[in-house]
Amino acid sequence: MGDPDQHQQPGSGEGADDLPGHGDVGGGDALQHGSHGPEGSAVRRPGRSGRLRGVIRAVESLPVRLTVRDLEPEDLPGLSWSGGPAHLRVVAESWQRTLSEEVVLLCVEAGNGQLVACGGLDLVKEPQAGELWMLSVHEAWQSLGVGTLLIGALEQEAAVRGHRRVQLSVEDDNPRAAALYRRLGYRPAGRREESWPLDDGTLHRTTTTVLRRQL
Repeated sequence: MGDPDQHQQPGSGEGADDLPGHGDVGGGDALQHGSHGPEGSAVRRPGRSGRLRGVIRAVESLPVRLTVRDLEPEDLPGLSWSGGPAHLRVVAESWQRTLSEEVVLLCVEAGNGQLVACGGLDLVKEPQAGELWMLSVHEAWQSLGVGTLLIGALEQEAAVRGHRRVQLSVEDDNPRAAALYRRLGYRPAGRREESWPLDDGTLHRTTTTVLRRQL
């Protein structure tokens, strides 16, 4: 994808520790979930399905707890920073697929109720791997490990559903995101054509590299 703070439909992120707007994932440090390392507190709260989501502090110097939970329809207005109307429509349509458990949508919420990151896991697009996509971190919360936390939580969701690997895609003009994913253990697994709607009614078409990771 392109600039991680802008419009990126796949699961790519912008900088090595940035995970900006629509379609990006970034984050610097370790997370409570997954296998990227321990960071923050161990306070936890249940998600919609009864499984526990982690609550962490982004960094030791930042006295803020972040809660990872299921994204709900009422959260959409709080995600205006992640993309334009076309992107938010895709998020809303994807939420409908959570009802049939084809998709998992998670968000990261700060203690003041602000949503600072969001992302999805498609469980049916690729039978052999859960697909991470629509990964976004609010610009003000990048480079704090939030993106890494989000990725780890989504990886955990894939694992509890029996997936042994996960994948995501990144555009060629996003080398910093690709570097982040490599650091988290993702490796190239092929190329593919992708497209997603833009606010002007057209489609953005691009070629991405698929990155895969064993859980």
